[in-house]
Amino acid sequence: MKLTASSIAIASLLATLSLTSGQVAAETSANVGVTTNYLWRGFEQTEGDPAVFAGLDWSSSEGWYAGVWASSISGADAEVDVYGGYTFSNSGIDYDLGYIVYLYPGLTEANNSEIYALASYNNFSVGAWLLAEADGADFADTLYLEAGYDLPIDDDSSVSFHLGHYSGDAIDNDSVDLKVEYAYKGFNVGISKVQISDVDAGDTEEVKLYAGFSHSFDL
Repeated sequence: MKLTASSIAIASLLATLSLTSGQVAAETSANVGVTTNYLWRGFEQTEGDPAVFAGLDWSSSEGWYAGVWASSISGADAEVDVYGGYTFSNSGIDYDLGYIVYLYPGLTEANNSEIYALASYNNFSVGAWLLAEADGADFADTLYLEAGYDLPIDDDSSVSFHLGHYSGDAIDNDSVDLKVEYAYKGFNVGISKVQISDVDAGDTEEVKLYAGFSHSFDL
């Protein structure tokens, strides 16, 4: 599932969405990148191997946006995410409401979708991702809650902190993930820790390191 997401692609998307009514009516951009370890909500998606990804985003000055993002992944031919939504601001807070579909060619039984609501104020952000549809699961069977803080260092670099909690009837165990990442221009390096709660086996922890590079450009 999308780097939340995995921060590289999300950063590209958020940069694209930061349009105001004084700018062009619509804008299209693309992004490409590579990461040494594709992590989604703290869990490896490529069994520790590198992944390559690319995306295409469209956004309007009225706040509407849509996009598609694809990555290499283990267990399927690829991962393809298709999403769309609406962004707006009120009282200094930026909001993002949307819907995302995760597609896995070669492993179609894993296809699923989520609705999401995000909010940010200055450098703080919070979000909620609710399962919309999945094979063998009901609406709202999973919920992912996240909070983040971006600390700018200068015009080219920043440190970001991310905390998430994943729970629900459609997954085997609840989990909490924590990530700290340093970004310089298009490069990033980070450390991610996920704690998995299992009523039978007890709590387990996994710590992963990763590095990557991404580049976005207007079309």
